[in-house]
Parts: sequence; structure tokens; C-alpha cells
Amino acid sequence: MVVEVMNVYVALDLLAKAVREAREERGLSQRELARRLSMNTRTIMDLEICRSNPKGETIFLIARELHISLDAIAHAGTSRPNSCLLYTSPSPR
Repeated sequence: MVVEVMNVYVALDLLAKAVREAREERGLSQRELARRLSMNTRTIMDLEICRSNPKGETIFLIARELHISLDAIAHAGTSRPNSCLLYTSPSPR
């Protein structure tokens, strides 16, 4: 098995793009998506511009509502389809 390392910011960027694209494809505003999920509109806005590090539950609820495959997002940054991703945080400086 090949292990590839992906920075957490890259993963969040992939998620943000997927959420924005799926939301727009469905003709939903950020406000409408937030209303459907009983969330604050700011939560959706911040996620889409990578200003937040959302909780797993928030990611799951948004992905489920928009029919986004979290597995597909996780493997979007890999160079090999069967590789395993290891998410890392940037080193403190």
C-alpha cells in the first residue's frame, strides 16, 4: 500500500470546492442550505472560503444533504486511486 501525505489545508480546500459546486448545481443559496441543515449561514460561508475547520458532524451533514462523496474528496488529491491518505497539520514555526 502507498501512503501519501496531504496537508489538512489542501483537504479543506477540496471540501470547500466540492460543497460550493454541489450547492450551486442544485441551485441553492448558502442561506437556503444553512436553513435546511439548521445551521448558521456563516458556517456555510466560512467553509466555502476555507475560513473554518469544521467539525466532522458538520462535514457529514453538509455532504449528506448535497450528496457529496467524502471518499471521493479524500482521494481527489492522490496520485494513485488505491493509495491511502495521511492528513497532517502544518508544522509549528
